[in-house]
Amino acid sequence: MIENNLKRIKLLEEKAQLTYEEWFVRMRFPGWEQVKVDAESGLPEGWETTDLSHFFSVKHGYAYKGVNFSEEETNRILLTPGNFKIGGGLKLNKIKYYADDAESPNAYVLKKHDLLLTMTDLSKMGDTLGYPLLVPTNDSKTFLHNQRLGKVIPIQESIFPKYFYYFYFQDIKYRSFVVGSSSGTTVKHTAPKKILAFKPVLPPIDGPIVEKFNNSVKPNLETIDILMNQNQLLKEARDLLLPRLMMGMIDVDKL
Repeated sequence: MIENNLKRIKLLEEKAQLTYEEWFVRMRFPGWEQVKVDAESGLPEGWETTDLSHFFSVKHGYAYKGVNFSEEETNRILLTPGNFKIGGGLKLNKIKYYADDAESPNAYVLKKHDLLLTMTDLSKMGDTLGYPLLVPTNDSKTFLHNQRLGKVIPIQESIFPKYFYYFYFQDIKYRSFVVGSSSGTTVKHTAPKKILAFKPVLPPIDGPIVEKFNNSVKPNLETIDILMNQNQLLKEARDLLLPRLMMGMIDVDKL
Protein backbone atom coordinates (compact mmCIF):
# COMPACT_ATOMS: atom_id res chain seq x y z
CA MET A 1 0.00 0.00 0.00
CA ILE A 2 2.89 2.35 0.83
CA GLU A 3 4.53 1.64 -2.55
CA ASN A 4 1.26 2.11 -4.42
CA ASN A 5 0.67 5.45 -2.67
CA LEU A 6 4.18 6.62 -3.59
CA LYS A 7 3.54 5.76 -7.24
CA ARG A 8 0.26 7.69 -7.17
CA ILE A 9 1.97 10.68 -5.55
CA LYS A 10 4.65 10.68 -8.25
CA LEU A 11 2.07 10.57 -11.04
CA LEU A 12 -0.01 13.37 -9.51
CA GLU A 13 3.08 15.56 -9.08
CA GLU A 14 4.25 14.91 -12.65
CA LYS A 15 0.83 15.65 -14.13
CA ALA A 16 0.58 19.01 -12.35
CA GLN A 17 4.19 19.92 -13.21
CA LEU A 18 3.65 19.13 -16.89
CA THR A 19 0.52 21.28 -16.88
CA TYR A 20 2.50 24.21 -15.46
CA GLU A 21 5.20 23.82 -18.11
CA GLU A 22 2.63 23.59 -20.89
CA TRP A 23 0.74 26.70 -19.77
CA PHE A 24 3.47 29.02 -18.49
CA VAL A 25 6.70 27.90 -20.17
CA ARG A 26 5.46 26.83 -23.61
CA MET A 27 2.52 29.28 -23.30
CA ARG A 28 0.00 26.70 -24.50
CA PHE A 29 -2.68 27.58 -21.97
CA PRO A 30 -6.39 26.97 -22.70
CA GLY A 31 -7.49 29.22 -25.54
CA TRP A 32 -3.97 30.29 -26.52
CA GLU A 33 -4.82 29.93 -30.20
CA GLN A 34 -7.30 32.83 -29.99
CA VAL A 35 -5.04 35.17 -28.01
CA LYS A 36 -3.22 37.91 -29.91
CA VAL A 37 0.58 37.97 -29.74
CA ASP A 38 2.43 41.22 -29.13
CA ALA A 39 4.54 41.94 -32.21
CA GLU A 40 7.45 43.46 -30.24
CA SER A 41 7.78 41.02 -27.34
CA GLY A 42 6.45 37.88 -29.01
CA LEU A 43 4.34 37.26 -25.90
CA PRO A 44 0.59 36.75 -25.61
CA GLU A 45 -1.19 40.03 -24.98
CA GLY A 46 -1.32 40.79 -21.25
CA TRP A 47 1.80 38.81 -20.39
CA GLU A 48 4.56 40.97 -18.97
CA THR A 49 7.49 41.11 -16.57
CA THR A 50 5.94 40.72 -13.12
CA ASP A 51 7.14 42.09 -9.79
CA LEU A 52 5.88 39.42 -7.42
CA SER A 53 6.76 41.52 -4.36
CA HIS A 54 3.43 43.27 -5.03
CA PHE A 55 1.64 39.99 -4.25
CA PHE A 56 3.62 38.21 -1.54
CA SER A 57 6.51 38.54 0.91
CA VAL A 58 8.90 35.91 2.28
CA LYS A 59 9.25 35.70 6.07
CA HIS A 60 12.20 34.19 7.92
CA GLY A 61 11.53 31.51 10.53
CA TYR A 62 12.25 31.50 14.26
CA ALA A 63 15.67 30.72 15.78
CA TYR A 64 14.73 27.64 17.78
CA LYS A 65 17.26 26.73 20.47
CA GLY A 66 19.38 23.64 19.85
CA VAL A 67 19.21 22.71 23.54
CA ASN A 68 15.50 21.94 23.05
CA PHE A 69 15.99 19.58 20.10
CA SER A 70 14.82 16.10 21.07
CA GLU A 71 16.18 12.71 20.07
CA GLU A 72 12.93 11.18 21.25
CA GLU A 73 9.62 11.67 19.47
CA THR A 74 7.54 14.64 20.58
CA ASN A 75 4.38 16.32 19.30
CA ARG A 76 6.44 19.04 17.56
CA ILE A 77 8.33 18.65 14.28
CA LEU A 78 10.85 21.30 13.34
CA LEU A 79 10.96 21.52 9.56
CA THR A 80 14.46 22.01 8.10
CA PRO A 81 16.07 22.19 4.62
CA GLY A 82 16.54 18.42 4.93
CA ASN A 83 12.77 17.99 4.59
CA PHE A 84 12.78 19.39 1.03
CA LYS A 85 13.05 17.10 -1.97
CA ILE A 86 15.33 18.02 -4.86
CA GLY A 87 12.93 19.54 -7.34
CA GLY A 88 10.45 20.59 -4.67
CA GLY A 89 8.10 18.80 -2.32
CA LEU A 90 8.20 17.26 1.14
CA LYS A 91 10.08 14.31 2.57
CA LEU A 92 9.83 13.13 6.17
CA ASN A 93 12.43 10.37 6.29
CA LYS A 94 14.56 12.47 8.66
CA ILE A 95 12.56 14.24 11.34
CA LYS A 96 13.89 16.73 13.89
CA TYR A 97 11.72 16.88 17.01
CA TYR A 98 11.40 19.85 19.36
CA ALA A 99 10.58 19.63 23.07
CA ASP A 100 6.88 20.00 23.84
CA ASP A 101 7.51 22.26 26.85
CA ALA A 102 9.96 24.61 25.09
CA GLU A 103 9.06 28.13 23.97
CA SER A 104 7.51 28.38 20.52
CA PRO A 105 5.80 31.63 19.43
CA ASN A 106 2.37 31.13 17.89
CA ALA A 107 3.41 33.17 14.84
CA TYR A 108 5.83 30.37 13.88
CA VAL A 109 3.42 27.46 14.23
CA LEU A 110 2.61 26.28 10.72
CA LYS A 111 -0.77 25.40 9.24
CA LYS A 112 -1.82 22.93 6.57
CA HIS A 113 -0.45 23.84 3.13
CA ASP A 114 1.56 26.83 4.30
CA LEU A 115 4.08 27.42 1.51
CA LEU A 116 7.76 27.28 2.55
CA LEU A 117 11.05 27.81 0.71
CA THR A 118 14.59 26.67 1.56
CA MET A 119 16.89 29.59 2.35
CA THR A 120 20.00 27.49 3.10
CA ASP A 121 21.52 24.45 1.44
CA LEU A 122 24.57 22.46 2.57
CA SER A 123 25.41 21.01 -0.85
CA LYS A 124 27.94 22.71 -3.17
CA MET A 125 25.42 22.82 -6.01
CA GLY A 126 22.57 24.14 -3.87
CA ASP A 127 20.46 21.08 -4.68
CA THR A 128 17.35 22.25 -2.82
CA LEU A 129 18.01 25.99 -2.46
CA GLY A 130 14.88 28.03 -3.14
CA TYR A 131 12.66 25.01 -3.72
CA PRO A 132 9.17 24.85 -2.15
CA LEU A 133 7.14 22.51 0.00
CA LEU A 134 3.58 22.54 1.31
CA VAL A 135 3.14 21.81 5.02
CA PRO A 136 1.31 18.47 5.33
CA THR A 137 -1.73 17.48 7.33
CA ASN A 138 -0.98 15.74 10.60
CA ASP A 139 -3.63 15.49 13.31
CA SER A 140 -1.16 14.47 16.03
CA LYS A 141 1.86 16.68 15.23
CA THR A 142 2.58 20.40 15.08
CA PHE A 143 5.01 21.71 12.45
CA LEU A 144 7.30 24.62 13.36
CA HIS A 145 8.77 27.31 11.09
CA ASN A 146 12.55 27.15 11.42
CA GLN A 147 14.84 30.15 10.77
CA ARG A 148 16.48 28.63 7.66
CA LEU A 149 13.13 28.47 5.87
CA GLY A 150 11.11 31.25 4.26
CA LYS A 151 7.33 31.36 4.51
CA VAL A 152 5.43 32.84 1.57
CA ILE A 153 2.85 35.31 2.88
CA PRO A 154 0.26 37.08 0.71
CA ILE A 155 0.17 40.88 0.56
CA GLN A 156 -3.53 40.63 -0.34
CA GLU A 157 -5.44 37.57 0.85
CA SER A 158 -7.80 37.88 -2.10
CA ILE A 159 -4.94 37.41 -4.59
CA PHE A 160 -2.91 34.42 -3.45
CA PRO A 161 -2.80 31.55 -5.97
CA LYS A 162 -0.74 29.40 -3.61
CA TYR A 163 -0.64 26.28 -5.77
CA PHE A 164 0.44 28.27 -8.81
CA TYR A 165 3.32 29.70 -6.75
CA TYR A 166 4.26 26.19 -5.60
CA PHE A 167 5.02 25.23 -9.20
CA TYR A 168 6.47 28.63 -10.07
CA PHE A 169 9.13 28.00 -7.39
CA GLN A 170 10.10 24.85 -9.28
CA ASP A 171 10.58 26.70 -12.60
CA ILE A 172 14.12 26.26 -13.95
CA LYS A 173 14.52 30.00 -14.73
CA TYR A 174 13.62 30.96 -11.17
CA ARG A 175 15.90 28.25 -9.78
CA SER A 176 18.85 29.34 -11.92
CA PHE A 177 18.42 32.92 -10.73
CA VAL A 178 18.22 31.96 -7.04
CA VAL A 179 21.23 29.64 -7.15
CA GLY A 180 23.21 32.10 -9.27
CA SER A 181 22.56 34.97 -6.86
CA SER A 182 23.22 32.91 -3.71
CA SER A 183 26.08 33.60 -1.32
CA GLY A 184 28.50 31.21 0.37
CA THR A 185 30.74 28.43 -0.91
CA THR A 186 30.41 25.39 1.34
CA VAL A 187 26.91 26.42 2.46
CA LYS A 188 24.64 28.22 -0.01
CA HIS A 189 22.35 30.99 1.25
CA THR A 190 19.60 33.04 -0.31
CA ALA A 191 17.34 35.72 1.15
CA PRO A 192 13.79 37.05 0.69
CA LYS A 193 15.03 40.07 -1.28
CA LYS A 194 16.93 37.79 -3.67
CA ILE A 195 13.93 35.54 -4.22
CA LEU A 196 11.75 38.57 -4.91
CA ALA A 197 14.38 40.13 -7.19
CA PHE A 198 13.55 37.63 -9.95
CA LYS A 199 11.00 39.16 -12.31
CA PRO A 200 9.29 36.42 -14.36
CA VAL A 201 7.21 36.92 -17.49
CA LEU A 202 3.66 35.89 -16.56
CA PRO A 203 0.01 36.57 -17.30
CA PRO A 204 -1.76 38.76 -14.70
CA ILE A 205 -1.56 37.10 -11.27
CA ASP A 206 -5.15 38.13 -10.58
CA GLY A 207 -6.30 37.03 -14.03
CA PRO A 208 -8.27 33.99 -15.24
CA ILE A 209 -5.31 31.90 -16.49
CA VAL A 210 -3.49 31.80 -13.15
CA GLU A 211 -6.76 31.26 -11.27
CA LYS A 212 -7.78 28.40 -13.56
CA PHE A 213 -4.41 26.69 -13.17
CA ASN A 214 -4.47 27.15 -9.39
CA ASN A 215 -7.92 25.56 -9.16
CA SER A 216 -7.06 22.74 -11.55
CA VAL A 217 -3.98 21.51 -9.65
CA LYS A 218 -5.40 22.02 -6.14
CA PRO A 219 -7.18 18.59 -6.13
CA ASN A 220 -3.89 16.91 -7.09
CA LEU A 221 -2.07 18.48 -4.17
CA GLU A 222 -4.92 17.77 -1.76
CA THR A 223 -4.84 14.09 -2.81
CA ILE A 224 -1.05 13.99 -2.39
CA ASP A 225 -1.49 15.34 1.14
CA ILE A 226 -4.01 12.58 1.96
CA LEU A 227 -1.74 9.86 0.52
CA MET A 228 1.30 11.14 2.43
CA ASN A 229 -0.70 11.15 5.66
CA GLN A 230 -1.85 7.59 4.94
CA ASN A 231 1.73 6.50 4.34
CA GLN A 232 2.88 8.00 7.62
CA LEU A 233 0.23 5.97 9.47
CA LEU A 234 1.05 2.84 7.46
CA LYS A 235 4.76 3.16 8.29
CA GLU A 236 3.94 3.48 11.99
CA ALA A 237 1.79 0.34 11.80
CA ARG A 238 4.52 -1.52 9.86
CA ASP A 239 7.21 -0.54 12.38
CA LEU A 240 4.99 -1.72 15.21
CA LEU A 241 4.03 -5.05 13.63
CA LEU A 242 7.31 -6.17 12.07
CA PRO A 243 9.23 -6.76 15.35
CA ARG A 244 6.27 -8.71 16.74
CA LEU A 245 6.17 -10.80 13.58
CA MET A 246 9.92 -11.50 13.68
CA MET A 247 9.73 -12.51 17.35
CA GLY A 248 6.88 -14.93 16.66
CA MET A 249 4.39 -12.91 18.70
CA ILE A 250 2.03 -12.95 15.71
CA ASP A 251 0.94 -16.31 14.29
CA VAL A 252 0.81 -15.81 10.51
CA ASP A 253 -1.20 -19.03 10.03
CA LYS A 254 -4.06 -17.50 11.98
CA LEU A 255 -4.20 -14.25 9.99
